[in-house]
Amino acid sequence: MNPDEPEEWKAEIQSHREQKIETFQSQTDSPLSESARNSFSEIDFFPIDASFRLGGRLELFAEPTNATLEATQGPPISFEQVGQVGVELAGELSVLSVYRAPGVDALLLPFRDPTNGSSTWAHGRYLNIPAPDPKATDKSTPVDTVVDFNVAYHPLCVYDDTVRSAKAPTDNEFDVPIQAGERL
Repeated sequence: MNPDEPEEWKAEIQSHREQKIETFQSQTDSPLSESARNSFSEIDFFPIDASFRLGGRLELFAEPTNATLEATQGPPISFEQVGQVGVELAGELSVLSVYRAPGVDALLLPFRDPTNGSSTWAHGRYLNIPAPDPKATDKSTPVDTVVDFNVAYHPLCVYDDTVRSAKAPTDNEFDVPIQAGERL
């Protein structure tokens, strides 16, 4: 996405949203159970807002550490804590932990904010951050990244109660409401 092309960026966000709804409704590609898919109708979103598309600094750890996140049901879910990302929102710098699920390339930024429990899921939302190319990146040097909360999403358990999902850790919390991405 090119931040200098706001109409193109907005169109890409809108297309992403439409594709997600189509996938959830699909008879063949939906990640939802049959009963959840049959009762699924829509995903609600906050309006697209460029003020929630932020530049961030991603710092990868030289050695990832094992981490577990509390789950919606059953035992905690295992991840690798691979680094941290710093973003400035409403004049406040936040540094949040970034994780990787086994076998997944994208980095996961689970987060909480004051919208939780009212307009978003009580236990937070997720945001994927593209992993930098390991061949082109020295892990000891932070890299610039885009942190676009307009694509923040709820875990699958919000749409399908048979799915076990990780809750966002309490230390990955913003003081400012993130009124972007998916909402209830």
